[in-house]
Amino acid sequence: MNRWAIVIRRLRRLLRQSHLAVNDIQASKLFYEKQGFTAFAEDQSQNWLIMKNGEQYAGLFQGMFDNNILTFNPGWTSDAQPHFDLELAFPVKKMKGA
Repeated sequence: MNRWAIVIRRLRRLLRQSHLAVNDIQASKLFYEKQGFTAFAEDQSQNWLIMKNGEQYAGLFQGMFDNNILTFNPGWTSDAQPHFDLELAFPVKKMKGA
């Protein structure tokens, strides 16, 4: 497999997460459950939850964002587990005096 095919495959995996600004998180949760999604992670006190259906994710956020957004998490597996050390992979040069 060539380098660009690997990059494209990784980007597709990383960009499978959409975060949706919703007005009613409970109604949205019920809607996504009817589509086959299940709650993957949530904090009801903060009005957010992550729904999962296979490798597809939908983050539902009530009152946090004005618009829908796409996110990616380059250091995580599809189950939100770290799969490599980002600081080792992408070292940040410290500025003098910092």
